Amino acid sequence: MADEAMRMARAERADAAMKEFVGPALSVIRDDYLAKLREVAAKHPMRGEPLAMVEKLSTALKILDQVEVQMTALIADGQQAQAEADRAGNIARLNTEQRRYASY
Repeated sequence: MADEAMRMARAERADAAMKEFVGPALSVIRDDYLAKLREVAAKHPMRGEPLAMVEKLSTALKILDQVEVQMTALIADGQQAQAEADRAGNIARLNTEQRRYASY
């Protein structure tokens, strides 16, 4: 149960950080990168330095997406831990006969 409690607490912290700090920051950064990407792609031929800039911006956008995916995974893990804790609590409230069949 302690592991589930730690997972839920970590998920709550991740969710709060995502909503308050990380999510808004990622949105601003993503918007800036996309604006720069559009600017470079529209004004320059895709070779040499402009192509390298597009590749770097694309890589940066992929990294932003992965940060978001990892934060979302932490939050989902906490929700899974909550579901496991709820199920364990429900099974604990059953009598012995009912518990025997609850694991099926």
